[in-house]
Amino acid sequence: FLCSSSGSVADLGREPEQNADVQSFLCCGCDDSGALSHRVIAQDKGCVGSTPQEKKLLSGARKVLNMNWMSEMNSTLPSANLYPHQWSWDSAFIAFGYAHYDIIRAKEEMRSLFRAQWKNGLVPHIVFNPQTSGSYFPGPKYWKTNTSPHAVHDPETTGIVQPAVHAIAVLKTYEASGDIEYLREMFPLLKKWHDYLYRERDVHGEHLVFVRHPWETGMDNAPSWDDAFNRIELNEGDVPPFKRADNKHSDVDASDRPTDFYYDRYVYLMKIFYDNNYDEAEIAAKCPFLIQDVLFNTILSKAEDTLADIAVLIGKPSKEFRSRAEKTRAAILKKMWNAEDAAFYDYDLFSDEVIKERIGGAMAGIYGVTLPRNDMKNFLSVLDSEEAMGRLGNQTGFPLPTMLTNEETYMPNNYWRGPVWININYMVIEGLLSYGTEEALETAQYLFRKTLDLVQIGGFFEYFSALDASPHGGGDFSWTASLVIDMICDPDKHDRLTAANVASNGSEVVYFSGITISVLVGGLTVAVIRKRTRGGQGGQVSTYEKASLVAEGDLQDLSRL
Repeated sequence: FLCSSSGSVADLGREPEQNADVQSFLCCGCDDSGALSHRVIAQDKGCVGSTPQEKKLLSGARKVLNMNWMSEMNSTLPSANLYPHQWSWDSAFIAFGYAHYDIIRAKEEMRSLFRAQWKNGLVPHIVFNPQTSGSYFPGPKYWKTNTSPHAVHDPETTGIVQPAVHAIAVLKTYEASGDIEYLREMFPLLKKWHDYLYRERDVHGEHLVFVRHPWETGMDNAPSWDDAFNRIELNEGDVPPFKRADNKHSDVDASDRPTDFYYDRYVYLMKIFYDNNYDEAEIAAKCPFLIQDVLFNTILSKAEDTLADIAVLIGKPSKEFRSRAEKTRAAILKKMWNAEDAAFYDYDLFSDEVIKERIGGAMAGIYGVTLPRNDMKNFLSVLDSEEAMGRLGNQTGFPLPTMLTNEETYMPNNYWRGPVWININYMVIEGLLSYGTEEALETAQYLFRKTLDLVQIGGFFEYFSALDASPHGGGDFSWTASLVIDMICDPDKHDRLTAANVASNGSEVVYFSGITISVLVGGLTVAVIRKRTRGGQGGQVSTYEKASLVAEGDLQDLSRL
């Protein structure tokens, strides 16, 4: 595509001629020498989908996001009826979708969240909307964040975190806009956030961070937390008085929500935090819930790599972030991957043991971690199975349930104990696309098709039954809408998820989308990419090959090219 002299996107070029020089159509982000930098995808306001189903879904998704936008906070509600504030990882996922049609809102989504960042780097899991603070439990007064010397008080926030998807959202927004100043603005805030996690939440120096509350995982009542909660014996006075609001909504079935047993312990953990002034060392010594969660850590590893990419783009050192990302990936494989079971498992630091529950969040371990080839084949057999509603089953259900349907703890409609969540499907799809095998691509394509079918049938809801696509939880749910937009409107992703013909050499897929090759530089040319066309199973397929590579400076992980 073509750029103006200032480097901004001027026009999205058509597919280049077969013998075109790569620099003639991949010039956005070039330096004066013509060296390629990171990919910049022109903001495609005309993305309307390529099928009637996609067109209808895109129209509905944008209506959901527009309806949930809060102009007074410059952010988007997850769901107006159930979640009337700004949630941390929701906002990051929501920015994924906005990046394709509303760059201003994509940027403001992250800016508004990071205005509430604590002095020690913590990014709170909720930023409270003062206009609706009384309609949600637990509201600001229950968190008592004034006990922490690090907290901010305008706006009011909680004192816990959620998975660190934010750097990925920021880079996606840059890729859609080419606004390098936005990267420079957000980089120090993201660095401060990641530094907090590695400094305060890695008690054993393993490059695996812990969570101290189930809400920090985003998977509030996943079966992985059952043993930890069962060992918490509560006495009179241990839990401050409270009244739930989440199970009182007329349009939400109370049986789909976490139990009072869980809520008592949620609030008990909150009391530990403010009783200890939100001091992380004190909390780590006293809290009975300290979990190294697969999903949190695999997202962090991917976000660290993304932060390294951002550093390179703005001319900052990236070695520290790349190193932390690699060490976190290695630690996940060593401590949390079980090759015999073909499963990722969470780890309980309090009891010092593996939590052998195959939850949906752990299925998304491949979002940031690359499994060895044989392990991946075995993992795919689980994803494709009848119990996961996979492509090799009877195909009447909808993948991916957050518990396999043959597990004793499976509950088809109960929050994180069985239903399908679109963000988990999205991250599994992303992980599958990073592998180079036909089987992984076929599974990704199947999961993509079934995810769109699920939303078409059930609507833009929070979660769905894997058995019949019946919708549950909050309606008009923003990240469901946003991630549908991203899967349809990201040209590289959509091309691969809908490609009928893929050239193959054995089991290796050779397929790239023409305009989205990512080449990292830091004022350096690190790769020369040349186009060639060769016959595929259904005709000609254009591919791009790395012809040469120069390893210099802080670019440590060039294999990611």
